[in-house]
Amino acid sequence: MIAIFLFLAASGVLSLFALLSLRSMQHYLKGFYLRREEIEKNSGLRLRKKPEDSKEGSTISAMMAGFWTAIGVAACIMVVISWMGLNSPLSGARLQGADLSEAVALTQRDLEGACGDDSTKLPVGLKIVRCSEKASNGKAAAQQGPAGDAPRVAYPEGQQ
Repeated sequence: MIAIFLFLAASGVLSLFALLSLRSMQHYLKGFYLRREEIEKNSGLRLRKKPEDSKEGSTISAMMAGFWTAIGVAACIMVVISWMGLNSPLSGARLQGADLSEAVALTQRDLEGACGDDSTKLPVGLKIVRCSEKASNGKAAAQQGPAGDAPRVAYPEGQQ
């Protein structure tokens, strides 16, 4: 989720730079066409025949609209990601008997969604929900299987 958020933020920033570049190009071309009209008017030369259905500047306008749309979509997705919140890295982990007492920078937020038992060792000041309490509240703990396996539902000790 963090990587997606950062990718969208970078895309938004790059889109803003592209918009600035397109705006600069649009300003340059406007000056160019004004100068061309001035030359045609003063010299009587016809530098090019203007088609009847010519829509000068429509390509740049369409590109700018596309970048504004991309920025809007990226911003909306970033708001949704922020609103959903980021899950804790240990969410769904069963830590019975785990010794995390020496873990560095482990926070209470990291333990949200995880469960343990009396033999689970944590750094001073941190607490963990017992797996049997978590399951009895009607919320089965998700247990991650071996690498590549889908998560399995864990039941309180002795039940299945």
